[in-house]
Formats: sequence, C-alpha cells, structure tokens
Amino acid sequence: MRHKQILDVAAENPEASIAELAAEVPSATAELVERVLEEHGDPAEADETETAAQSESEPSTESQSYPAPADLSSTERETIRAIQKHPTASQRDLAEKLGVTASTVSNRVNGIDGFDWANREAFANAVFSDGEAESATISDEAETQTPDTQSPESTDNPDGADSQASGPDTAPDDGDRSPTEVETAAGEVNTTLTTFQSTVEDLSAQLAELEGQVETVTDGGGSPEPFQEPELVHKVVHACMDSEKISEEEELRILDSLL
Repeated sequence: MRHKQILDVAAENPEASIAELAAEVPSATAELVERVLEEHGDPAEADETETAAQSESEPSTESQSYPAPADLSSTERETIRAIQKHPTASQRDLAEKLGVTASTVSNRVNGIDGFDWANREAFANAVFSDGEAESATISDEAETQTPDTQSPESTDNPDGADSQASGPDTAPDDGDRSPTEVETAAGEVNTTLTTFQSTVEDLSAQLAELEGQVETVTDGGGSPEPFQEPELVHKVVHACMDSEKISEEEELRILDSLL
C-alpha cells in the first residue's frame, strides 16, 4: 500500500526530489522511496521514455546540428556537462546532483535547439567535443598571432627598460639645488662656524685670564687680598657666567668664595 502511494506521489510530482517525495508519504523515508523507484520504476522516467519514443518516431528532415558551448548559457552548459558525465541518469537524478528540481532540468534542456532526451549522451558529447576543438583552434591562432602582435612591443621594451633604469640616475639631478642656493647655504654655514670659533676664542681668553689670576694668588703674588677689589670680583663673576666650561654648581661655589 505504501509502495503504491510512493509511486502515485512520484507520478503527480515529477519535479520533486526523493526527500520531498518521502515527506509527502506518511512514514516513508528517503531510502524507502529510492528503493521503490528502483524496483518499480520512476514514473517520471516513464514519461521521458515515451517522449523519447515519440521523438524517434518522427522523421528527421534535416541533419543534426549541435550548438557550441559559447552559444549556451552557463546553466545550460552545466546541465549538458552533467548529462555527459552521467548519461544514464534521469532528470530527477540530474536534479539531485545539480541541486535543482527535475522541472528545472527539463526546462533547461528543452530550451536548447536540437536537444533530444533520447539522444542526450550523443548530444552532450558532440557539443563539448566540437566546442573543445573550436576552443583549441582559437587558442592555437591566438598563440600564433601573439609573437607578431607583441614583437613591436618587445622591440621597444629595451628602450623602455633603459629609460626606467636611467630614471633613478636622472631623478636626483632634477631635485638638486641651483648653484645660487648652494652658494648661499655654504655662506650661512661658514658664518655660523666663524661665529662659533670667535665665541670659543673669547671664552678661552677669559678662562686663561682667570687661570692666570688664580696662579698669581696661589703663588702669593699681587695684593694679599685680591678679591677685596670690587672691579676684579666683577670681572671674575662675569667671566664665570659667560664661560660654558664652568657648570652652574661651580659658578655657585666660586661666587660663594668671592662673596
């Protein structure tokens, strides 16, 4: 009884998948549906066989022509390729493999000019064998023409390579300063150096003067109390403050001793 229900549901829903058929029949599983269809035949396949028989009975007035793969849509090519890989599969089986319904498979193949389900294997082999041969011919022609079309570019490439190679050498020349700017910068540097040297010389002279005074005091020369003279103390203080060689702590110590 359940087998008959499965066959009836399959006949009424030729586009349904095995899982969908199992859902329509109470207590039926996908494994049971598949086994019943294998044992008793798929009603959808019976319809396909009748259609194929009718197609064979019709006389053919023209020689069979096959479209090129480029003339087919991507979904049509996918379906024909699946037929080529699985020539004995039913539309329901192909639908399972492609993840679509059986009616979708039927619409795809029926939309292809010259397609006959009864001769689907020969049709698929012819389409892709002719298409692959055509693609190979186009590829060979492209490879033959490629050297000719690229030869001018390849002739010019060495010049381009030389220009690119010389680019880094010429780039710095464009970024160099003008002679006037270089001369001005050099003059500023020289002025700064001269000022610095003059400052160093002045500090050295002041330091030498302080050292001489210290030696004089140490040797007992001069007045017994040299730092009692306000003018001399004033000079010593200014010399210490102007000298970069005397730290702040040393300045404080000297001031403390003088004052």
